[in-house]
Amino acid sequence: MQDAGCERVVTAEYTQRLQREGPKRFVNMGWLLLVLLSMLVAGRYVAMGAGDRDMYVIAGILASLGLVFRVFVFRGMR
Repeated sequence: MQDAGCERVVTAEYTQRLQREGPKRFVNMGWLLLVLLSMLVAGRYVAMGAGDRDMYVIAGILASLGLVFRVFVFRGMR
């Protein structure tokens, strides 16, 4: 019942248990996202050079979605 409450009595045992847990690990998605967006932009230039309008439009849409998604990925990594 004590865990369900908002206020807790901080004891030495509780703080030692928190210290033993260690830091939380996360995966840095920044480099992966940078590479993916670079590949999409490069795909647009390849499509422009090849004269493929459909691939140019699809790569542009995916690049814009990636730029919007990037904000939420970086915000989630804080």
